[in-house]
Amino acid sequence: MKKIILKLTIFFFIISLIDYTVGSTFDRLFSRIEEGHFGGRINFAKKIKADILIFGNSKTLHNYVPDIISKKTGMTVFNVGMDGQSIFFHYGVEQILFSEYTPKVIVLDYNTSELLDDGGTSLSRLSVLLPFHKNPGVREVIMKRSIYEPLKLISKIYPYNSNVFPILKFTLFPDNEGSKKTMGYLPLHRSSIVQLIEREEKGITAKKDLSKKPIDPAKAATFKKFIKSAQEKGVLVIVAESPFWHMDLYGDKLNKNMTELYKKIREENSVPFISITQDSSEKFKDKNMFTDFIHLKHEGALIFSEMFSEELVKILRLETAKKKINFQIKQFETIKAPTQSKTSMESRAYAAPSSLARP
Repeated sequence: MKKIILKLTIFFFIISLIDYTVGSTFDRLFSRIEEGHFGGRINFAKKIKADILIFGNSKTLHNYVPDIISKKTGMTVFNVGMDGQSIFFHYGVEQILFSEYTPKVIVLDYNTSELLDDGGTSLSRLSVLLPFHKNPGVREVIMKRSIYEPLKLISKIYPYNSNVFPILKFTLFPDNEGSKKTMGYLPLHRSSIVQLIEREEKGITAKKDLSKKPIDPAKAATFKKFIKSAQEKGVLVIVAESPFWHMDLYGDKLNKNMTELYKKIREENSVPFISITQDSSEKFKDKNMFTDFIHLKHEGALIFSEMFSEELVKILRLETAKKKINFQIKQFETIKAPTQSKTSMESRAYAAPSSLARP
């Protein structure tokens, strides 16, 4: 019996040693990587500390060109968009970056299914955040994945289970993706929209009916936290809507309850809204601007980013004016308070001789 216990002890010791050694090695390798959709681009965002951060899924990644927005605003911009991710991911990344610095502006691109229950798909995609699990905000969202998550995270290898090859790839070829040069933006140059339109017209549809899907309360709560945690730090939060190709004909059937809830949360928290769609711009009625129904081609992204920048500048000017007014009010109140205090002191001083003259 003692021999069995001894063998088991040695076995678990060896396993633990291997786990620690391999996990620590991947910790070091991962921390040096600054590109890639598995988390490397988050490291780069931490490093550059941009003034404006743009969050969202693949629409953000391919539609917002930081270089144009930066030139228009005079501020540094980074596109933190990530394929297929949800508000859980955006909140986690926001908290990672807040632990490093405080940006001036956060933009969140509107997602038509952002607050809907997806059966756990969005949670399963949070594996990309596992290397950052020590951050309280990240831990908050990844613990929603499974009750066993705390046990799994005892292992140092576990956070890198699905990222071994990407880590090795970007360690050997650091600039393979090219997103550092474009500040997170990844352009799309090819288009399949003509073929997609033909398929739709033949009845071969990829449309989804979102109208009957329930709202995920955890997503709604996380959306509120995403806004409030930024506003509490004095960060300006803006929600933006980028173009779709004829949403009424080719887009998913929308969930009105989610749309209304999203709008309600946004308005309750005084979040400005920038909407640039086919309804507001004739330019996006040209199919050559799109690569598919929801993503803009590079040419379309350039035009959209110009238009978005103009609207963003208007909001920034308005916010600057508000701050100046608020600052002037505070200054006035600060100046006024001592004056009132001095007047009341003079009144008391003037009354003092009378009181002293009393018997």
